[in-house]
Amino acid sequence: MILGKTIFIPSEINFYPRLESILKNQFGLVDAEEHQGKEKILVWEMGGVGRYQVRYNPCIEIIDEKKYDICIFRYWLSQERLCPEVMKKDPMKQAIERVLPEAKGAIFLSHQLYDREESLETVLRWIR
Repeated sequence: MILGKTIFIPSEINFYPRLESILKNQFGLVDAEEHQGKEKILVWEMGGVGRYQVRYNPCIEIIDEKKYDICIFRYWLSQERLCPEVMKKDPMKQAIERVLPEAKGAIFLSHQLYDREESLETVLRWIR
């Protein structure tokens, strides 16, 4: 498995203010200003209403090379959109394959508690 350390937690509306505490508690990182330039963090958002949409979200502006220490994937998935046929078409797959082999770990976040185990297992199978 290419993931060194993976956690999966539900996200909330106030996700970004909580990001530093998540990183500190789960990965032992210091605050954003202290680790700027030391820890390379990639944040991807995937989701969208009625479609898949992937974009880079620069909530931490410390990305200056292709190797990342931590990868954070925030996504909104409904159970009916977890089928492999749909996910194979998503450009998220290429993004994950490009950055995760060099990463220490990854965080998967979803606001939908009812399908989080299925979501995580689907994503993990997908990136192996």
